[in-house]
Amino acid sequence: MRHDPITKDTWPEAVDLLCEGFEKTEPEFWNRGLDRWSTLVDDPFSDPLGFITRDKKDEGQAILLTFHSPLSSSEFGQAVNCSSWYVRDRYRMFAPSMLNKICDGDAKTYTDFTPIESVEKMLLKTGYHSLSFRHAVFSLHVLSVLPSLPVIGQAETLAQAKDPRLSDRTLADHAAIGCLVLGIETDNGVSPVVLRLITRKRVLRSAEILYAADTNFLVRALPGIARKLLLRGVTVIECSLPEKTVVKLPYKDRGTLARYVKGPWPADCIDYLYSEMPILGV
Repeated sequence: MRHDPITKDTWPEAVDLLCEGFEKTEPEFWNRGLDRWSTLVDDPFSDPLGFITRDKKDEGQAILLTFHSPLSSSEFGQAVNCSSWYVRDRYRMFAPSMLNKICDGDAKTYTDFTPIESVEKMLLKTGYHSLSFRHAVFSLHVLSVLPSLPVIGQAETLAQAKDPRLSDRTLADHAAIGCLVLGIETDNGVSPVVLRLITRKRVLRSAEILYAADTNFLVRALPGIARKLLLRGVTVIECSLPEKTVVKLPYKDRGTLARYVKGPWPADCIDYLYSEMPILGV
C-alpha cells in the first residue's frame, strides 16, 4: 500500500472517495471545505491536505485529510488535525499501518476530534491518548445578567491580542472564514476567544467555542461574551470544557466528549483551530 499526498489533480478522486465513505455528503460539501482551507493557506495542497492510500493496481482504497496549523512559537509545535478517514472494507487490515505512517512527524501534535468508536480503539493502539471534555451548554439569557471579566469586540481583539500559542496570522485567518473573535481583558493583556456561529435544528442560533487559551478565564468571561452574542441573535453557547475546569455558572451538562491527541497538549486550553470543525463545519 502506498500513501500519496492529495494534489490539485487528484482532488476530484479524493472527493469521490469521501462521498463514498460519508454517504450523506455531496461533492459541494467537500469543495466548500477546500474553499475555506484555501482562504487560510497559500497553497491548499501543501503540507499536505491529506493522503490517498493506493493498492498495487494504483487504485485509491482509503483517504485521510490532514489539516496543518501554521508554525508558531508555542512549545506544543505544529498541530495536524486528522479528519474524514475512510478505508474500504477489504483494506481495513492496513488501517493501523496507514495511521502510523502518516502520523509520525517529529515536533508535531496529531489530533482527531470526531472519531467513530472503531477508530477510537485504533487511535489508542497507535500512540494517541484520550482527553476528556464536558460538553456544556449555557443559556445566554441566564448568563447575560451575571458579573464578568471585561470582554472586547473583534476589531479591538485582532489589534491587541497576543497569544504565544498562536501564529501571528491565526486570529485573522479564522475571522476571514466567518468565525467570531472576541477578547478577554486580563491583567496580562487581551486573551483571545474564537467562536463559530451555527444554527441548530434550523432555528436555534448557537455559538461554539473553538479556542480559548485558558478555560478558567473563559468561564469567568462567559457572561460578557453572552452579552456580545445576544446582539447577534445567538441564544446559547456550546463549550467542551476540560473536566477539571471549575464552573460556577448554570449550564446543561450534555455528557463527556473524548478528543484524541498524539503528542503534547495543554491541559487548560480549548483549541479546534485549523481543524475539521471550522473548515468542514462538522
